[in-house]
Amino acid sequence: MQTVKEKPAAPKAAVATKVNSGSVAVINSALLRQDSKHAIKLSSEDVTTPRLKALMATSPEINEIPDAKPGMIFNTVTKKLYDGNAGIIVVPCAWVKQYVEWNDIGTGSGGPVRIYDANSDILSQTVRDEFNKDRTKSGTYIETNYNYFVLVLNDNLEYIDKGIVSMKSTQLKKAKKWNAMMGSVFVKDEQGSFQPPIYTIMYKLKTVKEQNKRGTWIGWDVNFAFEDSDSIKTQQKSTVTDMNIYQQARLFAESIAKGETKIKPEDREEVEKTTAAF
Repeated sequence: MQTVKEKPAAPKAAVATKVNSGSVAVINSALLRQDSKHAIKLSSEDVTTPRLKALMATSPEINEIPDAKPGMIFNTVTKKLYDGNAGIIVVPCAWVKQYVEWNDIGTGSGGPVRIYDANSDILSQTVRDEFNKDRTKSGTYIETNYNYFVLVLNDNLEYIDKGIVSMKSTQLKKAKKWNAMMGSVFVKDEQGSFQPPIYTIMYKLKTVKEQNKRGTWIGWDVNFAFEDSDSIKTQQKSTVTDMNIYQQARLFAESIAKGETKIKPEDREEVEKTTAAF
């Protein structure tokens, strides 16, 4: 009987690449690492960190993006849509508070007049008008923004995306709730209890319909990723256990702390449309 020899298995962690002759050339990971010096080098000026937006009925994406509907969560760079009712699992890596000064639409330039950091006392120099906008003496208004840099995970808790979630106006209550949730997390070891980095815990972001006497809009709903009637079990179930996710989150947090990842201001017309009912 003729013996058929099995072909040797390809090396692990190899990338198979098709060449013109029709044969397959195998490139192993050692070669890729050796040539990694030729990988693309980018600074914060060369890339855009996407925003994860809760789409409103007035959002331009409703008319521009196929299948986009109010209540969906939208990635402004990849154009990916997420079901807002089901929500997305996120790992917060950093949060940045800003005060953004705007002209009213139809006046001034399209961008913000100025962006102030969290330590600014600019709000003390404003007066709240009948539309709940904090007006400066020059007639501009100040918008308080809580910006969260997050990783997005799929249902298998694998990293698939990242972006910035901004909360302002009526959503500031949600932002403060999220901050309180992050501040409630403690870990205990042989030296006692301590607060771990915020990227230790996963959260579920959903969208909800909200309203007041001026109109309706889509807001955020924030909870731990895996809720339980026992708060300790909730924290345990929602803790990041995948080291790859943890390392990715830490690198993202470090790039933000170093100023390598920055927040690109929203378009002014978009700001006006999405806050008109607030």
